[in-house]
Amino acid sequence: MVFQYKLNLHKTQMETYDDPHKHKVVAAGKGWGKTDLVTKSCAGLAMTKPGSQGAVIAPFAKQAHYDYKLIRSLIPSNLIADQSVKWMNFELKNKAEVAMFSAENIEALRGFAWDWAIVDEAAFMDAEVLYVIDSQVGKRDGDGWYISTPNGRGIFYDLYCREQQDETWKSFHYTTYDNPFYPRAVIDRMKATMPEIVFRQEILAEFIEGGIVFPHLAEIMTSEYRDPIPGHDYITGADIASTNDFTVIKTFDTADNHEVQSERFTSRDWTYIRQAIYAICKQYNNSTLIIDKTGVGAPVVEDLMKMDAPYTGAPKQGYLTVVPVIFSSVSKPQLYSNYIMAHENRTIRLLPDPITKKEHEDFMMTRGQGTTGYMKYSAPKGRNDDTVTACALAVWGLDQMASSQLIGTPEIVSKAEHDENNPYNMEEVAEWEPEDDGGQKGVGRAHDKIVLKRFFDPSTSYKDPTRDTVNRS
Repeated sequence: MVFQYKLNLHKTQMETYDDPHKHKVVAAGKGWGKTDLVTKSCAGLAMTKPGSQGAVIAPFAKQAHYDYKLIRSLIPSNLIADQSVKWMNFELKNKAEVAMFSAENIEALRGFAWDWAIVDEAAFMDAEVLYVIDSQVGKRDGDGWYISTPNGRGIFYDLYCREQQDETWKSFHYTTYDNPFYPRAVIDRMKATMPEIVFRQEILAEFIEGGIVFPHLAEIMTSEYRDPIPGHDYITGADIASTNDFTVIKTFDTADNHEVQSERFTSRDWTYIRQAIYAICKQYNNSTLIIDKTGVGAPVVEDLMKMDAPYTGAPKQGYLTVVPVIFSSVSKPQLYSNYIMAHENRTIRLLPDPITKKEHEDFMMTRGQGTTGYMKYSAPKGRNDDTVTACALAVWGLDQMASSQLIGTPEIVSKAEHDENNPYNMEEVAEWEPEDDGGQKGVGRAHDKIVLKRFFDPSTSYKDPTRDTVNRS
C-alpha cells in the first residue's frame, strides 16, 4: 500500500525528524513543540516502518495517555488493525506495533525489544529509567530519541553530551523563539516577568551550571584545603552511611565561611566511621559536629557523644560538641532552604571537588503534594546527594551556632526566638528524643538542648566550658 502522509512539522522540528543519526537528543524550550514532535514522529515512524516495534515513554501515566490520544488522532482509522485504549497500544495493518509507557513504573519497561523509542520530557525521569530504555532499544540496535526541556545538569545533560564520544548520537538545541508559530510578544512578556535563571532554562533551554537550585557554583567553589589555624573555630557537617551510600564529612572555618576539609568514603564499618569523624573534629580545633541522626545513624551519633578518645586504649582527648539532627518533612526542607539561601547570597565558599559539583548540579527541588506546601529536596533516583547534605548541615551550623550571619543578623534571629514559624529556630530542625533511663542518657540530651537555646542570645556564646563533664554513661 502506498500513501502520502504529511507531518506538518515546522522547520526545526523537521530538521530533527529527518536527521539520520540513530540516537537523537533534543533540548528545547517550552512551547517549541516537543509533544508535537513526539506524537507526529511516532505516527510517522509507525506508518513508514512496517513490522517494527515502537514505544513512547512519558514521565507520568497521564501524560502518556495524552500522547496516546494525540497519536491515534494522527493515524487514519483504516490503517489500524487492533488497539487497546486501556493498555495504550495499537497495531497497524503493516504489522507495526506501538505502545505507550509511563516512567513511573520502571518494571513495566523491562523485557521488551524496540526498533525505536521516543522519550518525552526525558529530563524529568530517573536515570535508571533511561538506562533501561537504552538497553531495550539496544537489543535490536534500534533508534532512540530523547526530547525534553532541560532540568539542571542531570542524566539528560549527560545524554546531550554523549555525541562528543559516540558518533551515532546527535544533539539539537532549540529555544521557544525557534517555533515560528509562538507569539514573540508572549515570549518577551515572559522574559520580563520570569526570574532570569528560570527563563534561561525553561525558554532558552540552557543547561544551567549548578542546576536551577545552585546556579552560582562556579563562583562559590573557589575555596582551598587548609590546615587548622590556632584560635579559629570550625563547624563540621557529617552525613553518614555504611554500605549503600557514602559517608561525607565537610569542615568549614567560621572566620570566613570557607570549606577547608572534605572526606568521602563508602563500604566502611561503623567503627571506622566513628573514628574518622572524631579524628577530623579533634584535628580542627575541636570542631563542632552537626550530624544526621536519622535511621541507621542514631547509634553512631550516640557513640560519638560518649567518645573521649579515637579508639579504646588511646590517650583521652576529650568529648566532642555534637549536635544531632533528625530529618523530617519539616526539618529537612528548612535545612536545605537555609543552605540554598547561603548560595544565593554567596556567603560561603566550597572546595572545587568534582563529585561535590556534580551532586549539586543533579540536586532537585519539587513542591510536595498535599496542603503543607513544603518543598521536597533530593537527588534524582539512582544518584547521590551526600555531599549536598553534609554541606547543608555544616552551613546550618555556621548560621545557627557560630553567628556567621549567613542570612540574618543576630538581632533578627534573637527577635524571632519565640516565633513558632521562625525558620531559624534550631529546635525545628533538631528533634530531641528523651528517654526514660533514670536521667542518665537524658542528661546529655537536655544539656544539648540548653546549649542550642542559648544561641539566640547574641551576647552569650553557645560553647559551654562544662561540656566535657556531662555524664553520658
